[in-house]
Amino acid sequence: MSDRGVSGSHGSVLLKTLFYYLENRGSLIDTANYFFIHHNSVKYRLERIRDMMDFDLNDSREQFICHTCLIHYYLREYK
Repeated sequence: MSDRGVSGSHGSVLLKTLFYYLENRGSLIDTANYFFIHHNSVKYRLERIRDMMDFDLNDSREQFICHTCLIHYYLREYK
C-alpha cells in the first residue's frame, strides 16, 4: 500500500487513520477519539482514502485485506 497522490506526512496520517479505523471495527467515533478529532474529520479522511485507493470500506473482505496489508506494512516499518 502506498501513499499515492499524497506527499509526506499527509499520506502517513491517512494510512494511520485507515489502520485505526479498521482496528476499531469501522467505528468513526472510536477512531476520532483515538486521534482526538471530530468524527467528521475521520469521515473526510476515509473519503479521501476511498477516492485514492478505489475500494469499498463496507466490504468485509476488502477490510480484511487492507487491515492485513497495513499490519504487515507497520511490522516491517518498525522492525
